Amino acid sequence: MKHFWKYLIYVTLALCMFLQSSGVFYVFSGTVRPNIYTRFPDQNDLLPIGTFDLKYGIDDTSSWINTSSESLVIQKWDGISSWGTDIAATYQTWESITTNQALYNIVWLPYGKYRSIFSISDNNGNTTTVITIFYVDAPSLNISAPEYDIGDILLWSNNFWAWELVVTVETVWAAFELDMLKTNLLSKQVWVSINDWNGTEWFWYDQESYSGNIQAISTSENIASQTGGINTDWEKNTYTYRLKYGALILSEETIAWEYDVDLDFHIDLQYADVDNRCILNGVRKFTCDL
Repeated sequence: MKHFWKYLIYVTLALCMFLQSSGVFYVFSGTVRPNIYTRFPDQNDLLPIGTFDLKYGIDDTSSWINTSSESLVIQKWDGISSWGTDIAATYQTWESITTNQALYNIVWLPYGKYRSIFSISDNNGNTTTVITIFYVDAPSLNISAPEYDIGDILLWSNNFWAWELVVTVETVWAAFELDMLKTNLLSKQVWVSINDWNGTEWFWYDQESYSGNIQAISTSENIASQTGGINTDWEKNTYTYRLKYGALILSEETIAWEYDVDLDFHIDLQYADVDNRCILNGVRKFTCDL
């Protein structure tokens, strides 16, 4: 046994001398570049004008992320043939860079088409860059008048506006739902009201093309369900909806007076993806479930 250990020691010393004389040594090498495994906005995403966080999920399996190596460029398309200068510093308020996420807070980036260029390196100098095209929308909802008078409601006479209420939506091409909301009846006072259309009489509305399909205004009436998709010409699409309102009284029981009803048009716009992960609702609250 003593001879065995003596022999093993000689072999080990000889091997070490060989490695030293031949210049052979072992080096830890990080040749794998950082991985950018998720991003928001994603390629061809559409976002509403306002505030959002530009995010990149990152990792590195060899030498970890160098958090001081990040770089972000944002350029706007000129609408003709080229990208503009870097404007990231103008619209970025703060950033947070960790070994697994890069986050930039972007505020009020104007309506337009954009390109973001993000780069990150690991501690061995290996760099990954990702380029993303995304779009910023500036939607609008317009109602042609704050109020309308449908005139005197005469017994046995079907009365309706001579004018139309025109509701206009403008968007680059976000999907949206347009609803008309009502919280009360057409009323003089809480206890004196004109009921909703029952198929024979009372208060109703009709929508272009005015086919005579008049109907009651329930708590929420869907005026339009518009599918979405990016407008490659980068022009806003205009959607127009026309409405008329009226009433028919068949009895003398209703008290003569001025009756009022408040109607509220509410729009939910869908952004980013077709899977409903990002919604801008009628009170301009932008939420994302990523």
